[in-house]
Amino acid sequence: MIPMRIHLIMLCLLPAFLATARGQATLTLTSGASWVSQGGTHLVLDDTGLAVSGTYDDPAGTVHLRGILPVGLWGAVGLSLHSLEVDKTGGWVALGSDAEIRQELRLSQGWLDLTQYQLQLGLTGYLSGEDENAYVTATGTGYLVRFDSPLAGVPLDAGNLGLTLTSGLDLGFTEIRRYHQPYAVGTSSSLGRSYAVLPTVNSGLNAAVTFTYRDGEMGSLLESDLSLFGSDDQGTSWTHLGYSSRDAATNEVVLTGLNSLGFLTAANVSSFPVTWLSFDAWATGSAVDCYWQTASELNTRHFVVERSHDQVLFMALGEVPAAGYSQSVRNYTFQDPAPRPGMNYYRLRQVDLDGQYSYSAVVAVRFEPDEMDLSVYPNPATTYVMVQLPVAAGVLSLHNALGQTVGQWPVTSQEMRLPLERLAEGSYYLRYQHESAQRSRRVEVRR
Repeated sequence: MIPMRIHLIMLCLLPAFLATARGQATLTLTSGASWVSQGGTHLVLDDTGLAVSGTYDDPAGTVHLRGILPVGLWGAVGLSLHSLEVDKTGGWVALGSDAEIRQELRLSQGWLDLTQYQLQLGLTGYLSGEDENAYVTATGTGYLVRFDSPLAGVPLDAGNLGLTLTSGLDLGFTEIRRYHQPYAVGTSSSLGRSYAVLPTVNSGLNAAVTFTYRDGEMGSLLESDLSLFGSDDQGTSWTHLGYSSRDAATNEVVLTGLNSLGFLTAANVSSFPVTWLSFDAWATGSAVDCYWQTASELNTRHFVVERSHDQVLFMALGEVPAAGYSQSVRNYTFQDPAPRPGMNYYRLRQVDLDGQYSYSAVVAVRFEPDEMDLSVYPNPATTYVMVQLPVAAGVLSLHNALGQTVGQWPVTSQEMRLPLERLAEGSYYLRYQHESAQRSRRVEVRR
């Protein structure tokens, strides 16, 4: 069968179609009517929208919307198209219902406004031709959705949505959404793009993301100050994740070393009240010590240390006063005197002077009974430290205030002598790991 090309410019009557042209026309497939094609119809609509109440079945065809006037695209129970081309030298295409594009969403000229609806690209759909003059956006809460199964070590920009993922693990079935509204981040806002990445496997990923954006989504933000932020409550509060590199020429922000994925956007670091350097927690005897560092603070009031046993419900344990304003490294500590046996999850709620707040990343600590205890002496120490252990098995590791490993030793005896000569003066954490249990002690090195 020869592919069919139909041009609709003004009032016309086709089998099962009724089109009316009054300025901007709409081609309407009425309830009970059907459009069926097996040859791949190329339906060209000049300044004419498409409204489907009946059945539109064109498994290999393209709907080509062109012209200079705004038009709509709508389906009574959603709209499923093989391919769609937006080719508007003036005006735009507005989505009026949820829809699906199974193959290509070609952006030649103008823009597609998702308004408040969802446009699914499924497992095979993709964007092509998106640039500063032809793009997808949303004046409401509309978003793009794409599904895929990213493999370990293989970079993937699913559906050409503009977010390239590379993970150390297979992510399994993954849903990726692209949103198009700016969010309030700190004292400013994000750019007009964000992503939600929802993988089946979402821990221990060592993942990298390349976040791509358009100049038209920047608003008043500075490209030289862009960084990535994450949210675990759909954009109500944000955590500064940082960046590994950024390139204003290619409109990219890259971040590596992510252990999990979720809701991501880009914003200016200078608008965020706190720049985090580190946050960690360690089991020490019968308690858990929390330790964090900030590189800078602006209008900060205090930090609230929160704990959870399921990463869903968090309870406040106490407050630590913040610096208020600082452009130098600040160190903070807090002790949880009564952790629960098993897994404990900690996070910081940083509260501003005006009452606004944001969260740190979540850290996990496994707290075991005292039979896994260990003793460390002398402490403070100078050139060495002795460690007495419950069993002659496991691994000892020493970490600095940033959480970096500065020494590691396999346990071969219940009493170990660890050298400290090469370490700078300061506070360190000695961690003992045996099977699924771990214990930590703070070690003070003096010179």
